Amino acid sequence: MKHRSRQFTDRRISLRTFGAPNVPAFETQLGNLAQQVAELQREVTDLKTAMASLQQEPKAPPAPTIHFFTLREFLQRHRMSRSAWYALQKAGLGPRISQMGRVIRISLQAETEWLEKMEKPTH
Repeated sequence: MKHRSRQFTDRRISLRTFGAPNVPAFETQLGNLAQQVAELQREVTDLKTAMASLQQEPKAPPAPTIHFFTLREFLQRHRMSRSAWYALQKAGLGPRISQMGRVIRISLQAETEWLEKMEKPTH
């Protein structure tokens, strides 16, 4: 038994002699690490809160303001065939158009006026 206890004592002495860890310095480093972990946890909590608020309030992009429609867009909006369009134009019942070269455009104002003109009075 004495032999084992002597080895243990020798080992403790040799650790102290050859640079054993300094316990107070280690405790100080451990305290600093604990503070850093606490700060990081607060930052993570703040980021989670910010992300949750962003997910709750999705912002839709602003609707584009359309002032003119192409003939194709106009026909699709009113579910009208091209032949019906030309028949209305020939009869003078179509909306006012703006023609730039071969491109036909219908303004939003002309569409609104045409719809009002096409409505039948209800009396």
